[in-house]
Amino acid sequence: MKKDWQFTNPFLFLEYARYKMKSDQMKKYILPILLILIFNISAQSQSKVHLGVKGGYINSGFLGNDAVGLEKRAGYSVGVFFHTISKRGFFGIQPELLYAQKGASLISGNVKEDYLFHYAETPIMFKISIPIKIVHAKILLGPYAAFKVQENITQTDLVTNEVRKLVDDTSGFDFGMTGGAGIDLMLKSLFLTVDGRYNMGFTELGGINNASDVKNANFSVNVGVGIKI
Repeated sequence: MKKDWQFTNPFLFLEYARYKMKSDQMKKYILPILLILIFNISAQSQSKVHLGVKGGYINSGFLGNDAVGLEKRAGYSVGVFFHTISKRGFFGIQPELLYAQKGASLISGNVKEDYLFHYAETPIMFKISIPIKIVHAKILLGPYAAFKVQENITQTDLVTNEVRKLVDDTSGFDFGMTGGAGIDLMLKSLFLTVDGRYNMGFTELGGINNASDVKNANFSVNVGVGIKI
């Protein structure tokens, strides 16, 4: 049987998920499944709910057949999260609302193009934990949706240092999957969390180096602190 997908990324599950998300039949079931999972976990976790703030470092770039030559750039994220976990500590969910910087750069001859996008991003992270007293080792997986609130696209002549702003015609919306791992500390009234994540976008951004098959992709390291409510 002929396959219409192939793995080109070491994070195989996320790339397979990107392929499956192209199916309209799959998209119809995503929201009901997420709502059921959120309801079931929240119903079991009334005594373990936290509200907190978080921030992180982002090593951002692009992926896709037309992303050749694009270099990664640094960015950051900051925002708030709501964390619930089952009474035994094995399953949890962490919706977040973040401001996140993403983008990349391209050097061609004596010209450098910088792409910096500012997103309002809403990841919904589902987690499986292994609790050992107050330390919870965790694996994270979940979708995210991002809305572009600002962009800064510039072209610099590396000889004259002349900078000019380019017209933005990239997509204002991004959707993708996030996977990662980390550690939570469940103290008496505080919740401390640290994790590493890989985000892979499914949305073709367009308008990048006159190419269409370019999507967001980035690694991030995140820390957060919450209080029990």
